[in-house]
Amino acid sequence: MSSILDAIAEWLKELLVSGIMGNLTGVFDSVNSRVGEIASDVGMTPANFSPGIFSMIRNVSESVIIPIAGLQKCF
Repeated sequence: MSSILDAIAEWLKELLVSGIMGNLTGVFDSVNSRVGEIASDVGMTPANFSPGIFSMIRNVSESVIIPIAGLQKCF
């Protein structure tokens, strides 16, 4: 009777281990692909990432901030 219980326990153990390994492999593959996507996003310049926002910030910088800084030097 002990050998039957040992065989059932071994079968159940193998079933659980293979299920857990399958899930973890899927998680690691997902994480690795996401890291690759993030690496490409981080490598983008601000102008490539969001051209409209970058252009707006650049225009504000050139038309407002630089003249104010120039006025500060005068006083």
